Amino acid sequence: MNKTVTEEFNKGTTLYVKGKKDEAIIYFKNFSKKYPRLPEPHIALGVIYFNDKNIKEAIKEFKVALELDPENPLVHNNLGNVYKAIGEKEKAIIEYKKSVKIDSNFSLGYVNLSSVYEEMGELKEAFNYLEKALVNTYGLPDKGLSLFFRLAIYYLLFNRLEESSKMLKRILKQILFKTSTEIVNLRRKCNALLKTIKNLDKLSGEEKEREIIKTLREFEFKYIVKAISKNRQFLRN
Repeated sequence: MNKTVTEEFNKGTTLYVKGKKDEAIIYFKNFSKKYPRLPEPHIALGVIYFNDKNIKEAIKEFKVALELDPENPLVHNNLGNVYKAIGEKEKAIIEYKKSVKIDSNFSLGYVNLSSVYEEMGELKEAFNYLEKALVNTYGLPDKGLSLFFRLAIYYLLFNRLEESSKMLKRILKQILFKTSTEIVNLRRKCNALLKTIKNLDKLSGEEKEREIIKTLREFEFKYIVKAISKNRQFLRN
C-alpha cells in the first residue's frame, strides 16, 4: 500500500482500537470493495472476527486474504491460530508450517508449532520448533522473553541444566533495568527456577524426577506435566 492508502487503512484500525468494532467492520468491508486486490482489509476483518470468536467469518476472511496474497506468512499463521482455537490441531500445524516455509525467519510460526505439539504431548517436536524460533527473536511481541523462559523449562525437562541456567541468566540480563509488573513477575520466576536448578544438582533418580514435575506444575506447564506423567522417559534423556 502507498502512503495515502495506508493512511486510509489506518482509519479503520483506529476505529477498532477505540472500541468501535461494528464501525470498523463496516469500514474495512467498504475499504475492501474500493481496493479489491489488497489483502490487508481481509486480514483486519479476520483478526476482528477471531477476537470476537466469530470463527466462521474469521476463516472466510483469512482465506480471501490468502487468495490475494498466498505467500503471506502472517496470514497462514493467523489461520493456524483460528484452527488451533477450535481444536483442529492438524490443520493448524499445516498453516504454521506453511508460514515458516515461506519465511524461515518467521519465529512466531515456530513458536506456535511448538505450542501445538506441546498440547499434543509431542515434547521433542515442541522443543525442536522452540529452538528454531531463536532465529529471529526480535520478530516476537516481547523480543523473545517468553521464548527464552520456555526454552529454559525445556532444557530443564531434558536434563540440560547448564543450558537452562544460561537461558535464565540471559533473561535476567535483558530485563535488568525494567520494572513493569510483568517483568517483575518474570524476574521472580527466573530466580526461583535458578534456585531449583541449583538444588537439582544434588538430586538423582526418582527424587530428581519428582522435583522437576513439581517445578513444572508450579509454573503451570500443564501439557508438559500431562505428557511426562504418561511417559517419564522424557526425564531420562
